[in-house]
Amino acid sequence: MNFRTFDGSNNNFDNPQYGETGENLLRLAPANYGDGISELIDGPNARVISNTVFNQSESILDPRNLSDYTWLWGQFIDHDVTLSELQDETEETINIAIPNDDPFFAQGSSIPVTRSLFDVTTGTDPTNPREQFNELTAWIDGSNVYGSDQDRADWLRSFGNGKLKVTEHSTGDLLPTQDGDPNAPHMGMDGRIGPSTFVAGDVRANENSALASIHTLFVREHNRIAEIIEATHTDLPLDPIARDEEIYQRARKIVGAQIQKITYDEFLPALGVTLDPYGGYDSTVNPNISTEFSTAGFRLGHTMVSSNLQHLNEDGSSTEFGPLNLSEVFFRPDSITDKGGIDPVLRGLASQVQQKNDAKVVDDLRTQLFGPPSQGTVVNGTDLPALNIQRGRDHGLASYNDVRQALGLDRKDNFSDISSDPELVASLQAVYSNVDEIDLWVGMLAEDNLENSSIGELNEAILEDQFERLRDGDRFWYENDTHLAKWELGDHGLVSDWLDGLQLSDIIKANTGIENISENVFFVSTTPTPVPNIHDGGPTSLMIVASFLMIGRLWKMLPTIKRQSSYRC
Repeated sequence: MNFRTFDGSNNNFDNPQYGETGENLLRLAPANYGDGISELIDGPNARVISNTVFNQSESILDPRNLSDYTWLWGQFIDHDVTLSELQDETEETINIAIPNDDPFFAQGSSIPVTRSLFDVTTGTDPTNPREQFNELTAWIDGSNVYGSDQDRADWLRSFGNGKLKVTEHSTGDLLPTQDGDPNAPHMGMDGRIGPSTFVAGDVRANENSALASIHTLFVREHNRIAEIIEATHTDLPLDPIARDEEIYQRARKIVGAQIQKITYDEFLPALGVTLDPYGGYDSTVNPNISTEFSTAGFRLGHTMVSSNLQHLNEDGSSTEFGPLNLSEVFFRPDSITDKGGIDPVLRGLASQVQQKNDAKVVDDLRTQLFGPPSQGTVVNGTDLPALNIQRGRDHGLASYNDVRQALGLDRKDNFSDISSDPELVASLQAVYSNVDEIDLWVGMLAEDNLENSSIGELNEAILEDQFERLRDGDRFWYENDTHLAKWELGDHGLVSDWLDGLQLSDIIKANTGIENISENVFFVSTTPTPVPNIHDGGPTSLMIVASFLMIGRLWKMLPTIKRQSSYRC
């Protein structure tokens, strides 16, 4: 039987490194470093840009009634395909100075930022600029559920009947916890959370209760499918060890197919996306993640998050705990374990219209991401827009106009060409001296959204490029996998037929006590806005969420020279 490797290697027989962990990020446009090699460009202060452009004084709801599942699913998928780890805090720092007139943070303080790890064979001269690499497999393969390395994958398994480990709970099985196990995989902020830290395939699963809930949902779904395989597949090995392995791998393959199906045939169409039709596997396509995608294009979801999460009973009323303030659910597993499990969270996500995708971000992400603002020299809270801008400069992202040109789009000559909003145009003019100076992430979000879409022209081009390559270059793509057309899954029938009609709401209903939820959970509406089929061809549009940026260095280290980092300050 042919299954994926955990590190993503050997998917492509001609180029076995395609999609593998540790591969350098691609560039769609030439690198833009201050010295042409590795130093940051000397642009406007990132916190000043955030205060001037991204300050959001009131809720601005998505006009297409997209639900909170939109940003959540985007975050979940982001954590399947991309992660750039940070250097040790004692190495290269690029802290963001707080301006004297800052309305939240103390004068003389700074937002701590550490540079990303990079391939040490790069950054030698202008012909070989610094390049960062991807910690995860590039593939949409469920690595956020199963892990991108053998050790994490093994720890997450029960090694019984093909199932994953769980923590038993009165509301239903939850993610396993570290629980003092010295061999437990590292998770983000686990030192702060303690033994109750949830463990998942991706280190960021505890970032918020919504994300931890969707991780939990797919662990339950894996185990549900494993039970069906155990009961109905007659060709399983008799040896217990081999039988466990076969059940696990078949369930893993099916869950990976579900994630692909929901992403491309439900999530993206709900956003207005139309990709070129799938023409089958193409071994010449390089699926690796572009730095424009991971460092800018896939970070647009930070603008879509509201200041609270709805927390609902089955009858639609708020629970005794809801709504939950966003700033109170960061890295808080107890917001699930002590507040009714995942059902109230999953109901709430379907009930609330997300924030509009624009150049505005709620204060919970601009000033209180990991705690309230402090009055010391290093701020306790932080600023996600400022961090995104600074990270783009760390990665040598080309400017807004240069990326437009690289993707075949016309350059913008005037600020007013970017947006029809005069206030936004004025704020851009207040911080940038000319259009060519605009940072990629800023200009991308400032663009007017396309018709029947929730993103602008440049964002569309970046995401179209990436999602088509991830699909077309994947030998294990679910529509190219013959096993799914042969296996049956109990009452579901052939897996391939079942996948044709699968929706995220089906998985929610099958693994929770939730019955009253809309079929299309990506819209807050009983009659969702009609959307095009993603495979119809034609113009593409997309709104995807990036991950919440983690503070501090992540522990996992790949055994490769690329893991070494520079000591330049």
